[in-house]
Amino acid sequence: MNTIPTLDLQPTQHLPYAVEQARPHPDTAPTACPDGIAFCDGRPGDHDIPGHHLHMGRIKAMHGPYDDSGDGLMAYHLRQIDGEKPVIEFAADGTWPELDVAGMDGLIHDATTHLVNLIADRRRLACLLDPCRTPLDEPEDKQTSSAAFSLALKAMDVALDKTDDRAGMLLALRTWLQMTEDEA
Repeated sequence: MNTIPTLDLQPTQHLPYAVEQARPHPDTAPTACPDGIAFCDGRPGDHDIPGHHLHMGRIKAMHGPYDDSGDGLMAYHLRQIDGEKPVIEFAADGTWPELDVAGMDGLIHDATTHLVNLIADRRRLACLLDPCRTPLDEPEDKQTSSAAFSLALKAMDVALDKTDDRAGMLLALRTWLQMTEDEA
């Protein structure tokens, strides 16, 4: 089973839409953010300059046989510079890997996991931007589970929209739900 390791990315510029380049892992491990920013990994080098703190969350990227560069695909993380609004920042290295069927299967598996993480982090970003409207007090695994369920519902909406046999699709879904309940 493929997992989604993390990368550390160093912005080439401190702009809201800066292009990212991969960097090797620093010798220091992440620590708690000295400013108390919940998503920030607290790397000392990002907090050394007084009055200018770069708050970066854990990098999430896909790795697998489709990743020719070794730097990961579709990397992103939450980022905030000083008191600016937090953003989700993406990175890309411009590679175009050639995939066979097995490579596509691996990419689809990892992309699904990556999309679940992206949906969960989108919710975290919304909560950071408007904490009074959307408080975030549930554990990360619950957030990820809710994001996966949201993705499943979106996929089912697409399936129902595209099928010529809506009744058959709903019967298949009900059968799957019953089998899942019977296994529990």
